[in-house]
Order: sequence, then structure tokens, then C-alpha cells
Amino acid sequence: MEVKRWMNSVDYATRYDEISKRVYEETGKWLLQHPAYCKWKTAALDKHRIAPSSQADAWLERVLFFKAKPGFGKSYLSVALIDDLAGATAADQDGLTVAYFHFDHQNKLRTNSADEALRAVAAQLIRSHQRDRMSIDALQLIRTRTGSGQHTSSRSDVRMVTDVLLRRRPALVLIDGVDECSETERLLEEVRSLSIEHGCRFLLLGRPNVAIPLRWELYVSFDPSVTLDPSLVLSDIASFLRSHLGALVARGLFGPGLRSIDDLQRLTGVGDVKTLSAESEGLFLWAQLFVNLLCSPSLTPRDRLDICRKPRYLRGLDPLYNMMLELLLSSSTASNHLVLMAGRIFRLIAFSLMPLSLEAFNEALAVRVWEPTSPIDYVPDFPSCVPLITCSLVEVQAASNTLSFIHITFRDFLFSHVYTEYPSSRAFGLGLPPAELRPLN
Repeated sequence: MEVKRWMNSVDYATRYDEISKRVYEETGKWLLQHPAYCKWKTAALDKHRIAPSSQADAWLERVLFFKAKPGFGKSYLSVALIDDLAGATAADQDGLTVAYFHFDHQNKLRTNSADEALRAVAAQLIRSHQRDRMSIDALQLIRTRTGSGQHTSSRSDVRMVTDVLLRRRPALVLIDGVDECSETERLLEEVRSLSIEHGCRFLLLGRPNVAIPLRWELYVSFDPSVTLDPSLVLSDIASFLRSHLGALVARGLFGPGLRSIDDLQRLTGVGDVKTLSAESEGLFLWAQLFVNLLCSPSLTPRDRLDICRKPRYLRGLDPLYNMMLELLLSSSTASNHLVLMAGRIFRLIAFSLMPLSLEAFNEALAVRVWEPTSPIDYVPDFPSCVPLITCSLVEVQAASNTLSFIHITFRDFLFSHVYTEYPSSRAFGLGLPPAELRPLN
């Protein structure tokens, strides 16, 4: 459709698809029963309550902002929320539209601006109205007559299209990673404006440190934000750990004497993995990193049992990241080749101005200073070998054909702890000033 192309929206669906494929079964079902969400959803599905209210602060009831610490699993929860809303509105062909957007600070091809989110929402609204002849005619008129007349829609064009479509049909909009938006205050102001003018309802997810605009703070009768308690996700984490630890036992990674998760419980005292899940501090990312750590080929069965016996020493994300880097250091060869290769991968991801394709990344790793590149310089079995080289701290993003850190918190760890209590990150050179960066080979 010409109007949709004119919106020039980023690919909002790929991120959703990537997250959906990695969601652990039954994860996030508790959030669908959360009182705040049930109240917001019930009001949203009642079309009569969608209409704008004359009360100055009534728009706040249309906004629900779930906040949680980094690594809580908010992006995975967003998928559960999107699917739930889509299922609830699927039977109503002429009713509510569900739109979504995920900010992704690790994707350097995107600006992560408020405009990106608004264009993506507009593109989804256009798609939902593609069989509405009156709406399509109005959009064509904006594109050819009343709009800016540019080949790509301007900011005012996007807002005009959004206004027209929201007058025709109300919408429920979910935005994940609000803290990763480069224009957080402007994004929240647009949320306020659309809520007031069109009764549009927003479901936001982000970190607790997101600054609320001053205009929002003027309305003290209702707080749209809900900080999710870490205890709420512990059952999901326990289920995840039990399943994956059972798989590791079956693979023999804890030794040939263990045949089931009950044997592991008997030897380590992890109970029904509640002991382990409690150390996660409510961070699903911790559970994923813990399993990745136990999968490391550098560990012996005894090492794995010792880690499970004393998980308190790995409480929080930073100790886990530190141990993974320590494993990389201890497993290096005499020439320190694994450390050098892992360091190059970390630095190419962290410092490249644009994301490198897998092909370009392989070329960059093969480059040797002042020497011609030959076939024997390329990394064998690339990119499938990257998780092994980096202790699963770097992942292959097949959909975008790039490599990325397992989570943005790992990048933060590398830069914030280089010269403090975790010296292992110093070995990878990420703390050096840009002028001192040099190839590692």
C-alpha cells in the first residue's frame, strides 16, 4: 500500500518474532492476572469508556506503566501481553486495534527515537484500516493534497494520519523498552496527547529510573506506574531452572552418577530449585546466564556441582558476568588466543558505529595488521562458534544477520566495572580510551 510505504516505518515485527521464539512456555501468565492489568484491560475493552473524558486527569487511567529492573524479562512479558490483547480483540472486526513497538538500544541501525515508535504505530493502524474505504481515501488525501507533499512522510504527516485513524477506531498500544528510547520525555508527551485527544490506551514497559515529564507530575490523583515485585517472577524462574537443569543432568554434565533432577537435589541441596531461583533476585536473565554458565565446556562435573551448592556467591548479574569472563581467561591457550578473539568480538560489537553483518564481522576478525588476509585467517565454523568463544555472552541474531550482546546489561558491565571490583573485564580492553584502541592480534 502506498500510504504505508509513505510512513517509512522501521521493521517492528522482526523484534517481536525474535522474542516470541525465545519465550519459555507459560512465562508471564501471572502478569495477565495482575490486578492493575485486569483493570486496564477491562476498561480498554469497554468501547464506551474509550472516549475522551472532560476531567483533566482522566487520561492517566488510560495509561499503565509496568516498571522493573533490567533483566527482569520485560520484553518476554510484552509478548504475552500483546498476544493476550490480540486474542481479546480478534473477534471484534470493527473494534479495537492492537499496535506495539519494541525499542532496542543494541540495534545500531535504528535511532530508537520517538518518531520510530510513532511511525510503527501509524503503519499498524493503516494495516488495520486497509479494508475501510473511507479511511483509505482520507489517507490518500493527506498524502497527495493536505500533507507535506514530501516523498517520505514528515512528523506532522504521521501525527495527522494517526489522528484520522484513531477517530475512526480506538487503539491499544504497547511500547516496550521506554527507557531505551532516545527521546523518552517526548515519547511520553505523545502518549499523553494521544490519550487525551483520542482516548487511546497505552501499556508501557521500562526500567524504574524512567523520568516522568513535569506535566505528568502535576496530576497527583492517580499514578499510572506499577513497579513489578521480583517475587512475582520467581515461579517462572524456578520452572525454567528445573527444566534446563534436568536437561543438563540428562546430558551427563553433572557426572555419570546423576540420572535425574532429584539426584542433583540430593547432592547439592538446591531443593526444588527454589534456592537457586531466590538468588536470581527476580531477574529472568540471571536464570538464563546461570544455565549458560553451567553449559561451559571449561567446567568439570565437580565444578558444576560446586556452583549449584553455593549459588549465593553468584547473586545478581555482575558476579555471573565476572565468572563467565574468568572462565574465558582460565580456558585460554598459551598464546591467549581465546581471550584475544573474545575481546575482538566484544569490541567490534561495542565500538562499531554501525552493526556489522555476519559476513563483514567474519572479514573483520580475519584482518591481521600489516599482513594480507588469506583463507587460513578466517574463523572456522563462523558464526555458530561465537557463543562457544564468548561463553554465550554474544548471540547470533539470524533475523538481522548480526551479532549482539546477550543483554544490554553486559555492555554496561564491561564499561562500568573495568577498573573496579571486577578486573577480569579489564583483560578485554573495553575500558581503554578510544585513542588507545588497537587490534589485538
